[in-house]
Amino acid sequence: MRFDTTHYVPTYRHWLDSQSQLAPYRFHRRFLQHLQHGRKGGRWILKSPDHVFALDALREVYPDARFVFMHRPPLAVMPSLARLTEALRQPFTKRLDRRQIGTDLAERWRQGTAIIASATESLERSPEPPLHFQFQEFVRDPAGAVETLYAHFGLPLADETTAAVRDLVARKPTGGNGLNHGRLEDYGLDPQSERRRFSHYLTFLNLEA
Repeated sequence: MRFDTTHYVPTYRHWLDSQSQLAPYRFHRRFLQHLQHGRKGGRWILKSPDHVFALDALREVYPDARFVFMHRPPLAVMPSLARLTEALRQPFTKRLDRRQIGTDLAERWRQGTAIIASATESLERSPEPPLHFQFQEFVRDPAGAVETLYAHFGLPLADETTAAVRDLVARKPTGGNGLNHGRLEDYGLDPQSERRRFSHYLTFLNLEA
């Protein structure tokens, strides 16, 4: 999906959506094996929103995967995501259409949130149900969130690891990141319309817009 972000080529998006993602994920798995060759055991943490659009392939290639979903109010995320897309696309085009970026992203992530809601129903029946975090809860207590994650999946968490996490949070309470400012209107999006667009997701997770 990186190419879909850096370039506005609708035919590429349509082609990508029509393709099976099994072969790419099998290559992905093989490459991770290459990277970990010769190392001691451990766990891969694979963080990317793009996985949402290939959950079936991911689950087939990684049948023992554990899922953590971080949920944020869509109306708060869209301006940030649109600004990121604008910045990534800037070097590759002579013309940027903010309205097109906003409309395209909003509809894409309406699809993404629908996939999450649908997939959650089957994942909840798996031996290890997914863990759902609301972003604000994570921000309020990131160290506590780590402890919750380990407990949810029945993983051992050493005292020294807990202490190291809490020390890191104390030194960098925001992870070193600043605030990202932006408005829906900057990208041609209307707050009321977006609430309707994401109403199913907001209801599903009992989120505020």
